[in-house]
Amino acid sequence: MRRSLRAAIGILAVTYTIAPDARAQEPLAPSTVWDKVYTDAQAARGKEAYMAECSACHAEDLGGSGYAPAMKGSEFTAAWGDKTLGDFFDRARRLMPPDNPGSLAPEKYRDVIAFILQENKYPAGDRELAASPAALRAITITAAP
Repeated sequence: MRRSLRAAIGILAVTYTIAPDARAQEPLAPSTVWDKVYTDAQAARGKEAYMAECSACHAEDLGGSGYAPAMKGSEFTAAWGDKTLGDFFDRARRLMPPDNPGSLAPEKYRDVIAFILQENKYPAGDRELAASPAALRAITITAAP
């Protein structure tokens, strides 16, 4: 009896400590940017961060300038088509902003990505971009659904 009671308590402890984190993560099933992978609120936060941290080089309209590529339109999809949001996130963290790479919190990079998705007319949904790199790697950037 004691052994089964300990087992039941152990299962409950694992359930209550693991389940909330599991529910907070995006599914790892492959998806695309057309699957409503960010929220409008996240994109609004991303717009603020983009204007403060990115627009000096990539332009306020995301059209790029000189050495900084466009973050929307055909130039964006040509550069990032068939790559993942994980690839995009990793590159942004490694290289941006150019004067202080990796200086933003991971959440800010994800919010900026949400804003870029919104500006590229990918649909918003009711779940924010996931925090886990594995989940971001499961989302492919495509030009068409």
